[in-house]
Amino acid sequence: MKKIIILYSLFLSFASFGQVGIKTKDPKAMLDIKGTNYNPDGTSNDEGKGTLRVDGNTNHALDFGTLSNSPYGSYIHSRGKISNAGLPLVLNPTGGTVGMGTSNPRGALDINRGTTNTMGLVLPTNSGPQNIVNPMGGNVAIGTTMYDSTLDCVRVFRSSGWSNCVCECNFTLVCSSGAVTGVYTEATQSSGTKIINYTGGSGQSYGAISVASVGVIGLTATAPAGTLVNGNGSVNLSITGVPITSGTASFTINLNGKTCNFTINVTANNNWNSICTSKEYGFNISTNPNSPTTITVQGGKTVKVYAKVTQGSRVAVRDPYTAFSATATQAGITMQRNYYRIGTLGDLGTGAYSNVTLVFDKPINFVSTKATWFRYVNNTSRDSQLISTDTGGKLKMVGIQGTPALRIRTEGQTLLAQAVTGVTDFSGIAFTISAENYFKELTVTYETNFNDILQAFTFCDAQVLD
Repeated sequence: MKKIIILYSLFLSFASFGQVGIKTKDPKAMLDIKGTNYNPDGTSNDEGKGTLRVDGNTNHALDFGTLSNSPYGSYIHSRGKISNAGLPLVLNPTGGTVGMGTSNPRGALDINRGTTNTMGLVLPTNSGPQNIVNPMGGNVAIGTTMYDSTLDCVRVFRSSGWSNCVCECNFTLVCSSGAVTGVYTEATQSSGTKIINYTGGSGQSYGAISVASVGVIGLTATAPAGTLVNGNGSVNLSITGVPITSGTASFTINLNGKTCNFTINVTANNNWNSICTSKEYGFNISTNPNSPTTITVQGGKTVKVYAKVTQGSRVAVRDPYTAFSATATQAGITMQRNYYRIGTLGDLGTGAYSNVTLVFDKPINFVSTKATWFRYVNNTSRDSQLISTDTGGKLKMVGIQGTPALRIRTEGQTLLAQAVTGVTDFSGIAFTISAENYFKELTVTYETNFNDILQAFTFCDAQVLD
């Protein structure tokens, strides 16, 4: 028993101020442990080299010690006792802050030394983000940051995946110098290209680009995903679509954290054909949704349509051609074989629909309308044509033809053509409907009515979206 006590006293000493020393007779702190300098390398050689160990009841431990190589210093090593692998080291697991170089951390982690810190933060480095893992398992945590040694830049994991290289300060987009090609005409399938030049590229990858035009809508600028060259280069955009109207189409391009803008001039369409006869429809459109009528439009595309109709007259509705025939033509607008009678009178045994809604199976635009007014109009109940769509947005009459003695509203949420003369009226109007939004339902009804109008649709200017 005496031998054990004597041996213990060789390693443990007590100073006069209540300090404890292990393997030292001159402790410099409340507890001073004299150990051996060592650099842990994550192998079995680490075992027993730590100056102090906090040991759990399983196969992991926390070692403390001093380093043996310049610039020396100390280490804290959370490790497996058998595998020797590094294990998680958790600081302030229930909250709080951590300061390095400061006693007053201003965030979850504050690495600072006033304004005199001469050492930077070195990020974890790998040849690609695909090699970065979450040590807790599962997906990489959003906000994870690494240095990509292949692309030579910093990247961040976001909700959409790994980012491209974090902004290079000298990277610049130059929209103004890139050429624009192509012809862009309202209501016409248009296509061309735009070159976006850049300077200061450094091999960053970028995602696919797809930007819709504003101002004049209907065009889209696209480019596949790619990689910027080192130095100066360019990205080739493809521009396609059907501009809704004429004017200026504007695009804003975002690439690698930089933005630039460019515009394209869309010219007016001088070839509207709202009075075309090869594709004139009305009473010949099916009213059966299970057996719609098929119409061929521009580009050889087809669209299926049926009509939802509401009877406005007391008399049952039948084909009005038997009553009007060629007299349906007024003011230069010639109605062909197929047309509706829109209103509430429906005399001459034809009846009339108060409302006709064309229902299409695809989004459509630039449908044309033809209508004629025929006699017996008074100043209090004037025949009218009121047009709307199911998608809202602005509608516009374009390519107006005929010599209408009409009050017309050429732009707005609805379009209106209304008789203005008293006693008798012989008017006709035809135009193409340019809609801000492609639609699947087009409705014709009336705002005021006396003796009905004759109404047909043409599709020579029509465009559909597949």
